[in-house]
Amino acid sequence: MKKTILLVALLAVITALAYIGCGDSGVQNKNSEITDLLSFFTGGDTRYTLTVNVTPTNGGTASCNPSGTSYKAGSKVAVTATPSNGYRFTGWSGASNDTAATVTITMDDNQTLTANFVSTSAATTIYTLSVNVTPAYGGYILREPNKARYNAGEIVTVTANPIDGYTFSGWTGAVNKTDKTVSITMNGNMTLNANFQQNTYTLSVNANPAQGGTLSRNPQKSAYTYGEEVTVTAMPATGYAFDGYTGAVISTSAGVTIIMDGNKTLTAKFIKQTAPSYTLSTVASPAVATISRNPDKASYQDGETVTVTAPTTEGYTFTGWSGASTSTAASVTITMDDDISLTANYNPIEYTLTIDVLPAVGGTVSRNPNNNTYTYNQSVTVNATPVAGYKFTGWSGVAAAGASTYGTTATVTMNSNKSLTATFEQYVYTLSTYVFPSGTGTVSISPNKNLYTYNEQVTVTATPASGYTFTGWSDAALGMTNPVTIVMIEGRSLTANFQQTLYTLTTNVFPSGGGSVSRSPNQTNYTYGTNVTVTATVVSGYTFTGWSGASTSTSSSVTVTMNEDKTLTANFQQIQYTLTTNVSPTGGGSVSRSPNQTNYTSGTNVTVTATAASGYRLKNWTSSISSMAFDPRETSEIATFTMPANAVTVTANFASVIDPNTVVKGTITDSRNGQTYKTVNIGSQTWMAENLNYQPPVGNSWCYDNNTNNCNTYGRLYDWSTAQTVCPNGWHLPSNQDWDILMTAVGDSSTAGKTLKSQSDWNSYSGISSTDEYGFSALPGGLRHSNNIDVNGLFNYAGYEGYWWTATEYSSGLVYLRYMNCNYDGVGETLNFVSRGQSVRCVKDD
Repeated sequence: MKKTILLVALLAVITALAYIGCGDSGVQNKNSEITDLLSFFTGGDTRYTLTVNVTPTNGGTASCNPSGTSYKAGSKVAVTATPSNGYRFTGWSGASNDTAATVTITMDDNQTLTANFVSTSAATTIYTLSVNVTPAYGGYILREPNKARYNAGEIVTVTANPIDGYTFSGWTGAVNKTDKTVSITMNGNMTLNANFQQNTYTLSVNANPAQGGTLSRNPQKSAYTYGEEVTVTAMPATGYAFDGYTGAVISTSAGVTIIMDGNKTLTAKFIKQTAPSYTLSTVASPAVATISRNPDKASYQDGETVTVTAPTTEGYTFTGWSGASTSTAASVTITMDDDISLTANYNPIEYTLTIDVLPAVGGTVSRNPNNNTYTYNQSVTVNATPVAGYKFTGWSGVAAAGASTYGTTATVTMNSNKSLTATFEQYVYTLSTYVFPSGTGTVSISPNKNLYTYNEQVTVTATPASGYTFTGWSDAALGMTNPVTIVMIEGRSLTANFQQTLYTLTTNVFPSGGGSVSRSPNQTNYTYGTNVTVTATVVSGYTFTGWSGASTSTSSSVTVTMNEDKTLTANFQQIQYTLTTNVSPTGGGSVSRSPNQTNYTSGTNVTVTATAASGYRLKNWTSSISSMAFDPRETSEIATFTMPANAVTVTANFASVIDPNTVVKGTITDSRNGQTYKTVNIGSQTWMAENLNYQPPVGNSWCYDNNTNNCNTYGRLYDWSTAQTVCPNGWHLPSNQDWDILMTAVGDSSTAGKTLKSQSDWNSYSGISSTDEYGFSALPGGLRHSNNIDVNGLFNYAGYEGYWWTATEYSSGLVYLRYMNCNYDGVGETLNFVSRGQSVRCVKDD
C-alpha cells in the first residue's frame, strides 16, 4: 500500500516537472530532472532542492548548470541571469547577494535564489532605505537584500524581531502595518519605523491558610517589566510558623527574590504551633555549690514560676545572680517565658602572706602560687635565693606562721594573714699579685686591703722596667688591659707578665687589588733601630702614586728605621679610558649613557640609550669594540657593554621615517568590474588601501570559506600564478623590494604591523591593538591551503592573520610573502607554496 502511494506521488511530481524547474529549456533537461527525482525516491544520496525565481517575471530568465530541481549534497550549481529586452540585471537575493550575472551555489541545504531585474529606463535611479527602531533597544531589524542603496523598483523584504521582554506593535513611515515581515518596492528614498512596546507581568501572592500570615513585596506594584526583581517576605501570624513557598519559587527561606519574565503566582504556607515548654539551666561560678530549685523539673510550661536558692558554702561568699536575674538575694523566683540560664556567683575568702628579706640586698624570695591574696587553706611554697656574694642562713617567724621548712624552702597553709623572714650573710675575699719574670716590672693595687667584699672594685696597674714591655695578665680574660679593674666575686691571684720591647711594621695597599708590597727583612716584629726596606709593585691597569704613613716618598722603594710601631701604605690609582658617543646623521636623535661619565675604568658595565628625533627611528649601533661584549647589529634603543682597557667610540645610526600626516589618500576604479578601491601614497609608493576583490575569468581564486560575504570583507584569495595577473592596468603585484621600501618608510618591520593594520576585523588574544596611522588598513583575510590529503583546500586564520603574495620567487614552487598577526606588532617575511590561496595588495607602477 505504501509503495502504491509513493508511486502515485512520484508520477504527480514527474508530471509537474513539465511546467516548473531551473532552466526549462527542453526534454533533455526534463529527463535529467526526472532521473534525479527517481534517484531521490529510490534511496539515492542525500539531495536538496534549488528554487530559482525571477523578479519581475517578464524581466528576464535564469538558467542552471547542471539543470535540475534537486542536487546531491555538496554539489555546485552555476546559475546565470539573462535580462529581457528593455531590462537589466541588478543582482541576486536569497541564497546569494552577488551582482555578477553568474553565481555558483553549493547545495548544502534546500535553497531559494531570486534574479532581480529593473527596466533600463530606471538604470540611473538609486534609492536609500532608512530603517529605525523605537525604542532603540526594543528589537532589531533584518532586511533582504541588505544593501546601502537599491535600484528603482527593487523589492526589499524587512522583518522586525523583538528582544526578550518586548512585543512588535507595527510599522510606520513607508508602510503602516502590524505584520512582522513586509515588502517594500523602492520607488524613492524611504524611511521605515519599527515600533516595539515593553511587556508587563503580574505577580499574585497568597497565604495558606489565609489567617496564617501576610506577605509583603518590594517594590509594591500592580505590574512589572521584563527582568524586574521583586523581593517577597513572609510574616507568620501569632501562633503560626512559616513552612515554605510553592509556585513561582520553591524555598523555605522567608525572604525570596523573583525575576519577572512572565505572569507568576507565589503561595506561602503557614503551620499552626502548639503551646511551648521551656528549660531552666542553673550553675554555680565557680562550681563550689549545688543550686536548688522548686519545683525541680526538666521543663516548665509557659508562665510557670520556679524558686531558685544559692546555698551557703564554707570559704566562699555569695555575691549575687547573673543571667535571668541580677539579684543579690540568695533566693529568687523566676517566671518561665523562654529557655533560661541562671548563674550563682561566689567569691572566695582571701588572706595575705608577707615575706621579708634581711638584709634587703642579701637575696630574694619567690612564692608559688605568686598571688597578692590566697583562699582559705590554700598551700603556698616560698623559696629563698641568695644574690651573688651572699649565703642563706635560715627563716625566722616560722612558728608564728605555722610553717614547715626544708632548707631554703618553706610551706605555709593560709588560714589567716601570715609573715616570714629570710636571713642572708655576706662573703669576703683576698687578692694576691705577682711579677713574671721577677724584676722586669712592678704591680700596684688601689685600694690596697687585706679583705674585699663581694662586687668591690679594685684597680691593678702593671709598670714595666726600663727596656721591657707589659705583655698581659696571667688571667686570659683580662688580656693586655693596663691598668685593669677587678670585680671581687671570689678570691683572686694575678700575675703581670713582661718581655723585651719589639716593634711592628704594618704595610697596607690602597685600593685593595691595585698592587702588592714586599719587605726586607720580612719579619712580624723588629728590635729597636732595625732598618727595613719596603718595595711597592703595581698590577696591570694601575699606577703607583706614592707612600703615606711612615714615609711620603714617591719612590717605589723606601727604607724605614724601627724605633716605634709604624704603619706604611702604598697608594695606587686605577687607569681610566674615554667613551665617545656619536649620532648619525646629525639631528637624527641623541644618545645618553649610564653611568654618565667621560672616563671609565676597565670592566665597568655601561648602558647607552638612543632617543630618535621626530621623523627618525633607530636603525642600528656601530662600535669600535672588537670583542663580543657589544653587538654592533643591535637595534634596541638600549644597549649594554663592558668597558675594555682602551678608549671606545659608539655611534647610534638613525633613519628617517614618513610622517603619517603627509600621507595622500585617494581612490581608483577598476575598469574591469567597476569596483572602486581606496589608495594611499606612503613615501615614494602608491598602494591600494584594500585587498583586491577581482574574480578573473581564468586562474584560481576563492572567497574565504567559499562565502561571497567574506570577499566583500577581506577581498579574494589567489594562487601565486593567478596573483601575478590580477592587478589593474598601471598596477602590479609588489616585489619583496617593494615591501622593504614600505617597511623603511613607516619605521621598520618590527613595528610596521601595528601602524598598518586596520582598527577593525582583527581578533586578539593578548590585548594588542592597531593604529592604522597611514590608512593602509591591512585586513586579516586568512589563507586557503593547497589541495592535498592532509588539509584538502581548508581555509584558516581569517580574523587572526593576513597573508600577501610578493612577485619575488625563492625557488621553483616557493615564493616570498609578507604576513601580519593579531597578537604581533611586526610584519613577518616567510615562504609559501605557490598553490596556496592568499590576499593581494597592488602597488602603482612607477
